[in-house]
Amino acid sequence: MADFDWNWPTKIERPLVESVVRLDFLESARNVVLVAPQGPARP
Repeated sequence: MADFDWNWPTKIERPLVESVVRLDFLESARNVVLVAPQGPARP
């Protein structure tokens, strides 16, 4: 995540994404669902 471009996409919940990458959800036994449109990453 060190090289992730936080300027794209224009709307992203950075604290939430960073929490998922740290696997914080495992301590509370919660699930994570990743949803994204299909297609090229950038126009």
